[in-house]
Amino acid sequence: MQCVPSKQGFPLLSFPPEILLEIAKRLGWEEVLSIRQTCRLLFEITNAREVWVSLFWRLSRENIVPPVLECSLSSYTAAELELVVMRRVSSEKRLRAGEKARERVYLQDQIPMDDEQYLLDGGKWLLTMCNEINKWGRVYVYNLDGEPSGQCIIDLGISTLEDADMYMSCDRDLNNKDVLAYTVCLSPRFSFPPEPFMSVDGDWPGEGIHIYRLIAKGRGENATLEAKKVKYLRYPQFIEPVYDITLRGDYFVQCLEQGEEDDDDPNVLSFEVWNWVLSDTLFHFKARIDVDVTLSDSDISDCDLVLLPSGKAVTFTHCISVYDLSNIRPTPIDRYDEPWALQPYWMSANFSFSSISAYSDPWRDSQVSRLSVVLDGIVFGLTVPHDKSKDPWYQQISDVNVSKFTIADIGMNKLLLYEEKDGRTILTTVGFLWDNDTDLFPKDHLPSAVGSPSRPFSTYICDLVPVFDESSNRLVVFSKGSCILLDFAYK
Repeated sequence: MQCVPSKQGFPLLSFPPEILLEIAKRLGWEEVLSIRQTCRLLFEITNAREVWVSLFWRLSRENIVPPVLECSLSSYTAAELELVVMRRVSSEKRLRAGEKARERVYLQDQIPMDDEQYLLDGGKWLLTMCNEINKWGRVYVYNLDGEPSGQCIIDLGISTLEDADMYMSCDRDLNNKDVLAYTVCLSPRFSFPPEPFMSVDGDWPGEGIHIYRLIAKGRGENATLEAKKVKYLRYPQFIEPVYDITLRGDYFVQCLEQGEEDDDDPNVLSFEVWNWVLSDTLFHFKARIDVDVTLSDSDISDCDLVLLPSGKAVTFTHCISVYDLSNIRPTPIDRYDEPWALQPYWMSANFSFSSISAYSDPWRDSQVSRLSVVLDGIVFGLTVPHDKSKDPWYQQISDVNVSKFTIADIGMNKLLLYEEKDGRTILTTVGFLWDNDTDLFPKDHLPSAVGSPSRPFSTYICDLVPVFDESSNRLVVFSKGSCILLDFAYK
């Protein structure tokens, strides 16, 4: 057993082995046996399940985004928890050090390059959506820990020669405590019903929004992901179809382009929000969030709304505004009401940022939701308490300016960047440092931050933007017609 000392303790074990050997040579037999018994006891103690449960929760707190478990924590053995913790620790070290990842290459016939790809939380499942003729509206899933063959888990049953688009949004289902589950929302776009067409459930799929629940069955290489439709929201004739949408928790949001209707104010950007869990059709009541873009120095395309998993929404313009969505309720099915305009319950002080480059998928724990956002090339962290009586706050979490890079993905504690050189894509990361001592940082105070940029770890000719999962530190790159899985965890 090799004892690795920590910075705070075990001063004796911090000596080099040759010094320890000299000490042992000068000890009596009772002391030597005592040391041997102690080390054996320490080895047995560190194999205890309680130790790895504690390390799992400590790792979760330190990294904000914890490792994703395939089932409840109580069903994991000590050896399985040790594997989960050590994979996460080793992948963090290798990724931040710019070390080369282990590659697994899938050929085009194994994992084709479809229109949209999602590496779901946990890094096991790659979700792709196909818009090819005769495969339109099909969603495939690939188990990256097992065989590369894909399984079609969602099929809207459309065969069309017409020009059609499909929008997909995915979200981790945090309400399922004992299973790994996701929610997928599909929004087809047609100008008219295609001919010929066929539908699995008897409805023309262009008439509504389809919401599925994906639940993992089993663990490891033999695990499968099953899909079940949980909601179908139909469009009334006078309701504009929802196209490019974002799903988060019980809500989804659509951004309305300026000037869509004659009475629209060209200086106002509007977002419409639905509670899909409480609604049976899109005829039901929805909320509207209007943003005055004249107050912001940023371009209209930079203004955006982010849904938080705690039932709140955030907008970034001339300031940060936080909205509460909990009061959105559907009206009776036989009545249509215009959506009411929500007002923010908290607004930050005005700032002069001109560019909002990217924002992360939010994460939540028992008390707060967190969000990373890049403003003028600098990364800030926003923390929103679930309790509305407590003010949100934001802080600078990296002092590295990433303006010269293209952002591939952003997480809660790292940013995936790529830079084009000589026709090749150079991938690198920048780490963040959150300060969890909320009492030290009231709202609008920006403390000094520490950035930890890594060395470039990979160079590829990329056909598509890479997809990244922060909980496993896995990365999927599509290069020269092949799909490449980069895994930074030690074997």
